[in-house]
Amino acid sequence: MDPIRVPRPPQLAFNKNRPISDLLKAQIKHFQHLEDKLHPDMRSSMPAHELTTESAAARYIAHMTETLRSESLARSLPQPRRIRTVTTDASRPKSGLAIAAAEDNGRATKPSRTKKSVSKPKGSAKDKKQGKRS
Repeated sequence: MDPIRVPRPPQLAFNKNRPISDLLKAQIKHFQHLEDKLHPDMRSSMPAHELTTESAAARYIAHMTETLRSESLARSLPQPRRIRTVTTDASRPKSGLAIAAAEDNGRATKPSRTKKSVSKPKGSAKDKKQGKRS
């Protein structure tokens, strides 16, 4: 199969000073929202620059991406709190082995429904004596 030739973009296509597009504005808005949630020390390290050109937007997006992917960010985020459960004397079994399935929590539960087996129709006692089968 012959290769498909794709022409190079013209030199005019690359313009660092081009105003940012709506797509870049939306992406920058999302990054700024994330930047507001960063620790104040990390926010102060962000370079302050005007985000009006594609070049400035590219620098900002690169810096934010690097910051968000860094390990220092993971260490600076608050760790989730662990909830410690406290058992009272009333909830502990008095003696013996406590089995969770057998423990009564005071909750009313519906009896489990079992599937009834379908039996074959039985003949009368008279048919059984004669040896007939249905």
